[in-house]
Amino acid sequence: MSVKRDEKGRWTVRIYIRQPNGKTRRIERTSAKWTRRQAEKWERDTRQAVADGTFDQPETKEESSDLTLQDFVETRWLPTYPEAAGNRPKTILARKWALKHILPELGADPIAEIGAEQIDLLLATLRRKGLGPKSVKDIVCTLRRVLASAQEWGLLDALPRFPKLRVPAPSFDHLSVEESRAVINAAADREERAVLLFALHTGARSGEQVALEWGDLDWRRREVIIRRNRPAGQDEVGPTKGSKERRVPLTEELADTLKRHRHLRSPLVFCHDDGSRLEAWHLQHLVERCCRKAGVRRVRWHDLRHSFASQAVARGVPLPVVQAWLGHTSIVTTMRYAHFAPSAGHEWIKVLEGNPDIATTAGKKRG
Repeated sequence: MSVKRDEKGRWTVRIYIRQPNGKTRRIERTSAKWTRRQAEKWERDTRQAVADGTFDQPETKEESSDLTLQDFVETRWLPTYPEAAGNRPKTILARKWALKHILPELGADPIAEIGAEQIDLLLATLRRKGLGPKSVKDIVCTLRRVLASAQEWGLLDALPRFPKLRVPAPSFDHLSVEESRAVINAAADREERAVLLFALHTGARSGEQVALEWGDLDWRRREVIIRRNRPAGQDEVGPTKGSKERRVPLTEELADTLKRHRHLRSPLVFCHDDGSRLEAWHLQHLVERCCRKAGVRRVRWHDLRHSFASQAVARGVPLPVVQAWLGHTSIVTTMRYAHFAPSAGHEWIKVLEGNPDIATTAGKKRG
């Protein structure tokens, strides 16, 4: 009988066929999700495909019945998928972090037996650890990607059910115009002032700022071209987060400050006195010290990016323009700053009350 049940209760189909060269080939498939009827159907379909010459399963196809998740991740997935997918170093680190939570719970399970129940148990364990919604979602997304690769590589018949996880919009802090000015004025020298001013007047990420070179400044158009990024903790400089360069106009104050700041010791705009690179933690220490000196609450360096965006929107810069300056792939991300926009609601509501002239007036103000 070519269809039988193993000691673990899984249905196995084993078919032997004779090839034109006289050799016998074995085709075998095991699944914990099959019923007997499904296993018999797979056998019939496979025999028919072999007879028709349309069966394309490789002769060396690996059986997945006993392949554990840990073995698959360590011997197949990690050495292959991240590089093949072009994952950035930061993404690879995030995947490895997620796997440190996944493998202790599911690593010993055969990948063919990981189903909705095991995923729910993993979710319960992660939440008992006190991990936040975003961390839990990132971990589950990594597990889904691993199992999706197993399916694509022919080791799984189908993906298990994954729950939809909702992550609340993250909160963020930002400095007002007055607070920003106080922090800038607290800089110890011209170099520190330039570093702070650039962040608050361009919204650049820390990795983008420490990777900035003098050739990225277009003095004729008075723009900065943000085209590279050096993530925290990494030595390699690569493309920006969205892998696209963007242009941000320089304010007159920033342009004048950068011209006075320029030195010849390094191609980098922002660096140490000896020309060596700044690290992200240098920037964080700088903003903390200046906040303390200015009497402003402590903020993260990334909050200077939020400050730039919120102040731009508050002054009437359209959200799509802010999106382009920040390099957001989706306008949805930029919408977190929408509530800073000058409200024209009281003017537009009059249109609904039958005063169409207000529409023209409000439109001119928005334009």
